[in-house]
Amino acid sequence: MMKSDPYRLVVEDLGRIGKLHIPENWQEISSKPTPEWAQISYSRDFSPPNAPEATLSIYFRGFLISESSAQRFLELLQEAPHKLSNQEINSINQVLSRIADEEAFALRDIATINLGGRRLLIIDGEWKTSQTQFHGLMVTADETGREIQEIFFEAPASSFMKYLNEVTDSIETIEWKGL
Repeated sequence: MMKSDPYRLVVEDLGRIGKLHIPENWQEISSKPTPEWAQISYSRDFSPPNAPEATLSIYFRGFLISESSAQRFLELLQEAPHKLSNQEINSINQVLSRIADEEAFALRDIATINLGGRRLLIIDGEWKTSQTQFHGLMVTADETGREIQEIFFEAPASSFMKYLNEVTDSIETIEWKGL
């Protein structure tokens, strides 16, 4: 008996992503470059039916981080998978961007992991003002480590757990380019 494919939408050839299957029945709600001054940045956002407040996003900032921040990030990614220490977190503030702002974001967990043959950063936390829950990944988008690509899921606490398993199952389908 053939098993049905729980994925309908597939993101292909986007940054380091070779292929990523989006959860069944989720819809693309936006695909946009960000402001004119940042035409190389992009965001593709997907939501489940009837829950636009829950979004799975693929995001590229469109600007480079400093060479020293990139070097530290690459060094962290070369180490065995591990939970980051406060010192390590502070050393990659530029990689983390707004997530590094303790007044804006409550960090619950941050670690390096292997996913689909690539080492990356995984982050869990909450945006304090909106109380939006966050589960995300950051990966180098180029060999220098200066370009960062993000894949993240955000939702209010009331719907976060409802969709988190679908999102993590989806993320586990990822096939990377340039390995």
